[in-house]
Amino acid sequence: MKTKTYTMKKTIDTTKTAVFMKEDGSYLFKDCEGVTDLDLRWNYISKIENIPKGVTVLDLWTNNISKIENIPEGVTYLDLSDNNISKIENIPEGVTELYLSYNNISKIENIPKGVTELYLWNNNISKISKKAKAILLKNNTKVYGVDIESLEEE
Repeated sequence: MKTKTYTMKKTIDTTKTAVFMKEDGSYLFKDCEGVTDLDLRWNYISKIENIPKGVTVLDLWTNNISKIENIPEGVTYLDLSDNNISKIENIPEGVTELYLSYNNISKIENIPKGVTELYLWNNNISKISKKAKAILLKNNTKVYGVDIESLEEE
């Protein structure tokens, strides 16, 4: 039996598991049960889909993603740095560490209630929603890359 270890906590049997890249830049996983950490950095992925259930750590740093979508509810660590994201949206409430540096974000909004660390280096952020600011202040969230007190509230 041939096995190969990826950058994940679970060893995957490559005779039973497959990751397929489709022509549109999306991907498909097959038989990835039990995977908890999924590292998909530097992969030209343009659409988030088919993430295996049970994943808690999802690293999609440096891809071609423009919209946040289809993140499983169990994810607690989410890195979407260095993509083409312009709007913070569709992030599960259970995410506690959120990395969105090096994107095209101009407004902080739709922040999950449980976030304790938020990384926003190298964006063009000038605004924050009142709700997002209240969540960040209530949680005493560590925000990196922007001073939320200096942003225009909406």
